[in-house]
Amino acid sequence: MAIKVARMRLVILGCLLLSTIVGIGQSNLSEPPFISQSRDRFVMDLHNDVLMPAPDDFKTRAWSPGFNAALMFDHPIKKSIFSLAYGVGFSSYNLHINGFFHRTCDNKIQFVEVPSSLYEKNKLSVNFVEVPVELRFRTKSESPFKIYLGGTIGYAVNTHTKIIDADGKRKFFDIWGLEKLRYCGTVRVGKGRIAAYGFFSFSPLFRLENAPLWNPSGVGLSFYLF
Repeated sequence: MAIKVARMRLVILGCLLLSTIVGIGQSNLSEPPFISQSRDRFVMDLHNDVLMPAPDDFKTRAWSPGFNAALMFDHPIKKSIFSLAYGVGFSSYNLHINGFFHRTCDNKIQFVEVPSSLYEKNKLSVNFVEVPVELRFRTKSESPFKIYLGGTIGYAVNTHTKIIDADGKRKFFDIWGLEKLRYCGTVRVGKGRIAAYGFFSFSPLFRLENAPLWNPSGVGLSFYLF
């Protein structure tokens, strides 16, 4: 009698184990692969801005912080490790510089250096509304390694210089000759919610004919909030 009870218990235990394994397998099959999940839909970038190549006598502060924020629509390409993302964003390009851009009598742009003893802060700022597009590669994991290559098309909605000196704080808006449209290449390489970030503007800072090809660029970090 005891042997029959023991056999019955073993049969019941085996059935429970089998049903558990089948349930887990079905659950795993029903879950979509990681790459098919839309992710990295809101990104914030913090970057150090520079100008390439720099004008003669042109110097920037060691830290000239710029900022981007974008809402992205991420579309995985079937079950591959690639996705296509596009969206809308805002970008602030800032240069803490040692002078100002001067309009000459023959309508050209010239950089004029100002001694640092005459001011506390001197910043050039250009703010853009942008449309970013990216081709995204990422591994299939919860915290994927990622390489995102893309670009942005932006339009300057605000341009100004900000000066703080002995006379106080002043802003001068609508910088003459500045290029309103900006075309940038971007790259992000990272893991999880953080990535190294870099951009280079293929359009120069000034739109004037025969203007120097001074191209905005920057490097920094990207943070993905969701």
